[in-house]
Amino acid sequence: MSLYATLGETELEVVSWMDGLDIRYGSSFSEHALIGRKPAMQHTGWSPDELSFSVTLHSSWCNPADEVRGLKDHMDAATPLDFVLGNGEYRGVFVIVDLSVTYRQTNGAGTVISLEASLRLREYVGDPAKPNPPGVFSRGMYVPPVAASTDVLSTVSGQDAAPAPEAAKSVSQAVSSASEVTQAAELTASMSARLLSEGESALQAARELSDDLRAIASRLPIAAFSAISSLPGASDVMAAYNSAKSELGFASDAIRTVEGAVSAARSARRAAEALADVRPALSGIAAKVAIRGVQL
Repeated sequence: MSLYATLGETELEVVSWMDGLDIRYGSSFSEHALIGRKPAMQHTGWSPDELSFSVTLHSSWCNPADEVRGLKDHMDAATPLDFVLGNGEYRGVFVIVDLSVTYRQTNGAGTVISLEASLRLREYVGDPAKPNPPGVFSRGMYVPPVAASTDVLSTVSGQDAAPAPEAAKSVSQAVSSASEVTQAAELTASMSARLLSEGESALQAARELSDDLRAIASRLPIAAFSAISSLPGASDVMAAYNSAKSELGFASDAIRTVEGAVSAARSARRAAEALADVRPALSGIAAKVAIRGVQL
C-alpha cells in the first residue's frame, strides 16, 4: 500500500481504487422571471469544490485513534487544511464537513488496529478580500491534474526545492517500504519459530526468506531522501532507514542457519521498530514536501 494523499499532516492510504477520490464541481446561476417566457439565467459564480473519499488507517504506520481524533478536532475547529495527493499535486485548501469512521480490526482489549474513515471536504476560499489561491506555485504556475510532470515543474525558476513529484515519490516509497519491513519482521519471527521446531528441514524455506529480506533492504529509498534532506526530520528518517537496512542484512544472513534463527527475528524486529519510531517525522515530511513551493 502506498501514500495516496496528505490532509494537513495526516497521511491517507486509499482502501482501493473503487473507494478513491470523488470530485464535485459546480457553478451558480440566478434566475430572472420573465412574463410569458422561461426565466433568464445569469451566471453568478462557482460553487466550492467538494472531495469525497474513503481511506484506511492502520497501526503499522500510525495510531489510528489519534489520527481520527486529530481529524475530528480539525472538523470541529473548522481548520483549513492543505490537501496534497501522493504524486505531489497540490489541490488547494479544504475544510472537513463530514467524517464517518468504521472500525475494521481491534485487539482483545478493544484497541483499534485498523479502521476505515470516509471524509467529505469542501474548498475553503478564506477571506473574500484575500481568497486562498488554487493549487499554484509562487510564480503563478498551475499544477495540472495529470500529476504535474517533473519537466513542467522544472520550468519554475527560483525554486531551491526538489521537484515535487520526485520528492513525493521518495516519501511514497518510504511509506510503502515501512509496511513491507513490518510484514518481513512478522515472517522472520514465524520462520524463526519454524526453524527451532523443525530444524534443518526448514532451511530451504528460510534461505528463500533470506533472499527476500536482502531484496527488501535493497529497495529502501535511502538515496532518494537526499533530495529532501533539508526538510525537518528528513535526517532522522534517513538514519532510521540506514539502521533498518543494516538490521535486515544481518537478519538475512542469520536466518540461513538454525543457530541464527533467534538473532534473525530480533534484527528484523529492530528494523521494523526503527521505521515505526520515525513515522511521525515521515508524516510531517509527507505533508510538507509538495507544498513547500506553493503559495498559501
